Amino acid sequence: MQQLVIISKKTLKHNKKFSRRYIREDFFLLNNIYNMKKTILVIAMAVISLAGFSQSDVMSTLKFGVGGTLGGIDADFGVHGRALVNITDEIDAVAGFSLFFPGTTVLNEDLDAWQIQANVHYKFHETDGFTFYGLGGINYIHTKRNALTENEIGFDIGGGAEYKKLFGELKYDTSFEQLTVTVGIYF
Repeated sequence: MQQLVIISKKTLKHNKKFSRRYIREDFFLLNNIYNMKKTILVIAMAVISLAGFSQSDVMSTLKFGVGGTLGGIDADFGVHGRALVNITDEIDAVAGFSLFFPGTTVLNEDLDAWQIQANVHYKFHETDGFTFYGLGGINYIHTKRNALTENEIGFDIGGGAEYKKLFGELKYDTSFEQLTVTVGIYF
């Protein structure tokens, strides 16, 4: 754990290396405290918002899900999380996040990738516990290959099905330019 050190002006004048090191450490410590306060504030606001939603009908239509996804960069595996809200009986809004684990490329480059999705589901058929839907939406991807970082906005189009708490989707992702399969469970 770092500590703030109070140094006299005389010590700073005579030892510039000493002063730069402590000023830099103090700056990083104060910056970390500021970021921690922001994080705590965001979490507190989210909890307060959910508490407000729990008093309304929206909370009964809010579902969270986790699963796996196959696609992304060169058909790599990733983990997927999502939140689904029923807008009407036929329409759902879904916000999702996928973190891919591509590892290294053919050229032995380090590669990291994640994606944020915002989709709309239109339920067109329900039978025997199954719900079939079409989907469309927008996504934002972030990839980092060694020191090169790329960000891109793309679109999703596809379809999926739910059975009780299970879900599965097949969609074409324009940012990765390939089909992506996602399966998971709501809780």
